[in-house]
Amino acid sequence: MNRMKLIISNNRGMTLVELVVTIAVLGILIAPVTSMFVFSAKINMAASNEFKAAMLAQSYMEEIKSMEELDTQKYVYNAGTGNYERFVPETGSDYGTEITISAGEGIVYSIDISIINDGEVVKSLEGSKIFGE
Repeated sequence: MNRMKLIISNNRGMTLVELVVTIAVLGILIAPVTSMFVFSAKINMAASNEFKAAMLAQSYMEEIKSMEELDTQKYVYNAGTGNYERFVPETGSDYGTEITISAGEGIVYSIDISIINDGEVVKSLEGSKIFGE
């Protein structure tokens, strides 16, 4: 009983070995959690960029589909390809855009929108619109 009381009332603190073991165990547990947060942040950033590109493409598509007739000041006719084209260059944090509107059969026009980041197409959207009914 006296020995048990001595063990319980030991108030000398932690030994250096106990402290090192505790820090090692915490390091082993914290490293995977930290890497999980970094990986999660990368995934969220990629998803955010993809969403931003999709919304930009959709906004251009909605702009074109809301036109009564093709705006030839924004969309310049290229005689070599026979298409109407618009190029919006990339700026610091904004994506660039290439839009091609080509005449299909009759009054149906085909719309191709490419969102560009660092010279690469990150999102494409295709659609059609009837002009000149």
